Amino acid sequence: MPKRSFNMALKKLDQARRMSVTNQLNVWSKEPKQSATRQIAKNISRETGLPIARFTALLQDFADALVEPLEPLKAWEKACADHRFAISPLAASDRPLKMGRACKFDMFLRYSITSDRTWKHSLTKYAGNSKPLTSFKNTLQLQYLGGPVTFATFNEADSTLDPFSDLPMDTDAIRTALGLGQDDHTSSSPYLLFRYDPESPSHLSLHRPSIADAGTFSYFRPAPSVKNKYGQTLPIAPNKRGLPSKPEIIHSQASAAHLVFPYHITTP
Repeated sequence: MPKRSFNMALKKLDQARRMSVTNQLNVWSKEPKQSATRQIAKNISRETGLPIARFTALLQDFADALVEPLEPLKAWEKACADHRFAISPLAASDRPLKMGRACKFDMFLRYSITSDRTWKHSLTKYAGNSKPLTSFKNTLQLQYLGGPVTFATFNEADSTLDPFSDLPMDTDAIRTALGLGQDDHTSSSPYLLFRYDPESPSHLSLHRPSIADAGTFSYFRPAPSVKNKYGQTLPIAPNKRGLPSKPEIIHSQASAAHLVFPYHITTP
C-alpha cells in the first residue's frame, strides 16, 4: 500500500515529533482541493521510494523545522534540502542514453550566464540547427540546464530516440505532458527543448525523484511502488488530447556541455 512507507517512518519518530508532523499534515489535508499544500501532504503520505531511515530523518527534520519561527511550507522546504538524491542511483542497465529537459524560454534567459545582448535573438535563430555558429555553441554550452535538482525525461520505449519524439511540439502539449503546472499557462513564453547525453563529457548520477527532491513543487507525484525505477509525470487536466505521462529522473546541476544539437523551441 502507498501509505505503508509513510506510516513506518512516522512510527519511528518520538511522540512529540510524530504529533507535530501529523497535526501539520492534517491541517494541509483540509485545505481547498486545488491547494498546493493539500497535494504536498498527499504526496508525503504516498512516498514509496525513500529508504525508511531517510524517510524517518526527513520527517524528523520537518518536525524540528516546524518548531522554528518558519511558515510551515518553508519548514518543509528546509527539511527537504538535506534529503535530496536519497534514492539510490540508477543501475547502469537502467540509464537512458538520451535525456531531455524543457526550460521556459524567459526563465532560461533570466538565469543565463552571458553578457551577450543578442542572446535571445541567437537562441531563436539557431533553434533546429544541428551545426550552429561555433561562438554561439560555445556560449550555450557554458549555461546550466537546470538547478541543484534537475528534472529530466526520456523516451521509455527506446532511450536512444529523441526524448520528445512521442509528444506534439507545441507549448501546451509539453506543459501538459510533463506536468509543468507551476508555469503560467497564459504566458506566451515557449519552451526550449534540450536533449543531452548523460555519459558525456562526465558521468551524471541519475536517480528516481522523491518528495524531498520535489520539495514544494505540488505538481510532482510519487511513483506508486518501491519497484518503480523512475518517477512518472501526471499530465495536467483536462489533457483533452490524451497526452502520455513521461518518465522522470533527476540529477545534480549540469552544464549544457552535455547538449546534443539541434535543440528546439516549442510552437504556440
